[in-house]
Amino acid sequence: MLQSINIKNVVLIDELNLDFSDGYSVMTGETGAGKSIILTSLGLIIGKKLDKSIIRFGQDFAEVTAEFALTEEVKRILQENDLEADELLIRRKITVDGKSKAFVNDAQISLKLLAEIGEKLVEIHTQHEQSTLFEPEMQGEVIDRFAKLESEVEELKAAFQKWNEAKRELVEKQRKIAEVKKEEDYLRHVLDELVELNPQAGEEEELADTRRKMMDYEKVAALLRDVEEELTRDKNIETAILNAQKTLMRSGNEDFHQLIENLERASIEISEVFSGLTDIQNSMEHDPEKINQVEERLFAIRGLARKYDCHPDQLADYMAEIEGKLNALQSEEKDIKMLVQEVAQLEAEYMKIANDVSAKRKKAAKELEKKLVAELKPLAMAGTKFEVEFSVQAPSALGIDRVEFLASTNPGTPLSALSKIASGGEISRFMLALKVVLLDVSTAPTVIFDEIDTGTGGSVAASIGERLAKLGKELQVFVVTHLPQVAAQATTHMRVLKEAKGGANLTNVRILEAEERRDELARMLSGAELTDEARAQAIKLMA
Repeated sequence: MLQSINIKNVVLIDELNLDFSDGYSVMTGETGAGKSIILTSLGLIIGKKLDKSIIRFGQDFAEVTAEFALTEEVKRILQENDLEADELLIRRKITVDGKSKAFVNDAQISLKLLAEIGEKLVEIHTQHEQSTLFEPEMQGEVIDRFAKLESEVEELKAAFQKWNEAKRELVEKQRKIAEVKKEEDYLRHVLDELVELNPQAGEEEELADTRRKMMDYEKVAALLRDVEEELTRDKNIETAILNAQKTLMRSGNEDFHQLIENLERASIEISEVFSGLTDIQNSMEHDPEKINQVEERLFAIRGLARKYDCHPDQLADYMAEIEGKLNALQSEEKDIKMLVQEVAQLEAEYMKIANDVSAKRKKAAKELEKKLVAELKPLAMAGTKFEVEFSVQAPSALGIDRVEFLASTNPGTPLSALSKIASGGEISRFMLALKVVLLDVSTAPTVIFDEIDTGTGGSVAASIGERLAKLGKELQVFVVTHLPQVAAQATTHMRVLKEAKGGANLTNVRILEAEERRDELARMLSGAELTDEARAQAIKLMA
């Protein structure tokens, strides 16, 4: 149970200390006095997500510290996380830079762990939940919680995710294959053309060079003949050099030695020139048939390059790319067959879990119907019929069940959707009855109701107060209320009020004694002006 709380710098609270007792406690006060601030602070302690906007104006931080009686379940969680487990002191701090820190027994913990601990300590039921009670998804969650199907639903979600992922992969592969299939015939035609030609990288340049040389044969041959003619015009130059060399040698003059050697070298080089001319002439091809073959292949390569809009050297890579696509297509088709089998298997696994969960839901729903109707009787709703209707929906992460709560609040009227037949006061009582039933499967020793009595009054409100008082004998119950019939039956009565302090209106909480409590109930009955009649009525309510 919640034993005490210290609140600092939260909205209109500068610092507030409260000690709590067990049993049934109520919190009353004028609208805007700050009751919601107390609930916000309690939410902060159990891991609710809140931002820096809760920090009181002009302050650097907001902080809430609460002491709880240590339960065995929470003790186990603390020990599993290597935390001190002799007491339970929780602290939460939010600073103006938006940072939020949580501590258990002065050891910092994650907000996730705080939320895990918090759900074992306190359940807070807000006014917002009454509107969500009409939503099929919320009604489904109620059934799952009552049936204690949390682990099965998580298993169901995991199975649905696996199945969905496999289906998405299958659809994507089928899409890709369909795209390739559309052009398969074309790709095979292209591949046949390329394979038949079998172009090689660099081949086009080599063929072009060969063709150029072969086409230049006549021009080069004529040029070589001209060179040879120039060298042999009038008289053979080799003979002339030899004759000159002999003439100098016959003179016997030593001064001509160098000239003789130069003429010797010139004779050798001229001989090499003639030999080179002969070699070039012999190496040149002039085969018209071969020229045709070279040109035919060259033009075929260039033609395919133009056709497929690429450089001739890229044809070999293009051929390999197409081969890869067609090979991949065959491989993908094999993968598709395996994936189809996998999807079918995952669907079967999901449906098995979904059907098991559905059966457990339907069994639990029958028990819920009985318990809820029994809880509604003391809340002035005797004769109410309540059923949980199941219909099959498309498979989802939550299964194949669509759940809808049906009710009839007047004898003789047919069952209809809860949202269509229940008034505001009836919805409040449905919600209270439902929460009471669900407490049977809750481990939290403290439960807080925020205006669970909305839309009621008179004897109905009194019956709600009686049920809450009875519940307070089993759990620690806190109720925020505006109804004196509900507040009168509490063992502890707290009044939330605004007080002027330092030029500002700040929220404070006062635990009321007998006379103060009588006057607060009278105020709730008559308004701002207390009358003797209202006081007398308050005393009757407290009796």
